[in-house]
Amino acid sequence: MSLQKEKLLASQLGDALEILAKNEIKYKLKETKPPLKNIKKSNSKHKRVIRIKEKADFLEIIWSFQYNR
Repeated sequence: MSLQKEKLLASQLGDALEILAKNEIKYKLKETKPPLKNIKKSNSKHKRVIRIKEKADFLEIIWSFQYNR
């Protein structure tokens, strides 16, 4: 995979998925949740890429809603 995955960190999830599709890179999505104290805060509905793990033949994209806006 020739894509620099660090450039996708903290980007909006939709933008990151568009880049991955354009480069024909296989990926799987995994949502992560914030600590319990932040769950009651309203989220902005923005989804952000938190972490990218390289697996054998795909990238695992870990994302979360952005709660600090």
